[in-house]
Amino acid sequence: MKFHAHAPKLMVPSNEGSTHGLTLKFVLPMILAVPLLLKAQTDPPPPLNLVVPNGYADIEANSDLLWPLVAPGPVRFQQWLSNAHFPQGVLTITAISFRPDTANGGSFETENSSFLMRLSTTAVAGTDLSNRFLDNLGTDLTTVKQGTVRLSSKSFDTPTPDGTPKAFDVRIPFDTPFVYDTTSGSHLLLDIYNEFGSTPVNTPPSCLLQVTATIGPSGCNFDAILFADATTATVRRLRTSAGDGSLSDDLVGTGGLDNKGYITRFEYTFAPSQTAMEKIRKAKKSVVSEP
Repeated sequence: MKFHAHAPKLMVPSNEGSTHGLTLKFVLPMILAVPLLLKAQTDPPPPLNLVVPNGYADIEANSDLLWPLVAPGPVRFQQWLSNAHFPQGVLTITAISFRPDTANGGSFETENSSFLMRLSTTAVAGTDLSNRFLDNLGTDLTTVKQGTVRLSSKSFDTPTPDGTPKAFDVRIPFDTPFVYDTTSGSHLLLDIYNEFGSTPVNTPPSCLLQVTATIGPSGCNFDAILFADATTATVRRLRTSAGDGSLSDDLVGTGGLDNKGYITRFEYTFAPSQTAMEKIRKAKKSVVSEP
């Protein structure tokens, strides 16, 4: 005589008061899978990289720039970046990186004892930027890095083929991430105040001067782009002259407003969508709720 073993039944009440038998061997794996699903949906994803302006990740740009990342004295700086460079969505920006210029850069290390980096959105178009710092700032102005910041690059220790840009190894991780909703249509504004300038650390003093003497391995200049005019520029800058910096937002950029800016790389993640968050909430509720 043969006996047929049947899987045990899990009795779940229905809305009508009757019961339906659900095979435990099918239900149990689903229950056990919920925590793994929740973990996969709630663990932060690895950051994505975005080079601005787009198209320069593997191409050297046409100019170079020193201040304010490395500066001989106080300096204030803003860089406007068009929202056309950024993907659509809510971005959480967690770090920014720069790379040395292949012609006028070099391996270096400097310390900035009082360094302030802020980000904000701005509704101001590139052609309408003001010479007054305050006029360009958005209401969501956020301090992303503040304090003593040591910057260094070892890019020139490793030879690269001619025409190939150096690595983005001058990286500044943010103390406070910045949330940028690109769907708002606003542009991004980078605001830097280097209060006391930079001190060379095992680096030639000439590194601090943006002059002919810095060309070659003694220089600290960074890769930058220069646009022909404001109407085509998707990156622009406002700056004071070296030694003329101030944190006052009423400050006027004595160094002028032009169509130049650092080649930058942003690290970011997409904020979870409302749909994804709702799915997580429902899954959690189904696990803890009683039948």
